[in-house]
Amino acid sequence: LYATKNVLIGAWCKQPYSLVETCASLVDLARKHAETNGEQVQALAALHGLCPWIAKCISNNGEGSLVLSNILQSDDHENNKQMLENLKKAIESPAEYMTMFLQGPLWEALVREFCDQSSLAKEVELYKSKGAVLVDVVHMAETTDESYLKSAAGSMVRMYFVS
Repeated sequence: LYATKNVLIGAWCKQPYSLVETCASLVDLARKHAETNGEQVQALAALHGLCPWIAKCISNNGEGSLVLSNILQSDDHENNKQMLENLKKAIESPAEYMTMFLQGPLWEALVREFCDQSSLAKEVELYKSKGAVLVDVVHMAETTDESYLKSAAGSMVRMYFVS
C-alpha cells in the first residue's frame, strides 16, 4: 500500500491471501498519517479484471451484468448490437479506443457495477471495508502498464473515506 499526502493507492498482496484481511491495518495506519495533511483522505482503487469480466458478460448474453442484460433486452436491437461490438473492440484494444469510447455513461455504469460486486473489485472492497465510498471513475489513470490497460482499460475509481 502506498500513500502520497492524502491519497492511498496500490494495495496489493499475494494470492491466496485476502486483501481485506492482509491490508486493513495498513489502510488504518495510512489514513491516520494522511489525515495529518488536513485534506480529505481518498484512495485510488485499481480495477483488475474489469475488461475480462465485461467480455465474459457479453459472451454470456449479459449474464453477470444487469447493465448489459438491460441493453440486450431493450427494443433497439441494431443500435445495442453496435454498442456492444464497440465495447468489445474497446476492451480488446483499450489504447486505441480509450479516449473515444471508454469514457461514456455505459463505461461508467459498468465500472460502478463491477465495483458493487465485492468479489471482483478487491481493492475497492478493501477501501469500502474501511469506510470509503466511490466518488467517481478516473479515466486513463494508468496508461503506462500494458497489462493494466488490458485488465481495466486504464480506469480506476476515486474513493473518499467518510467514516
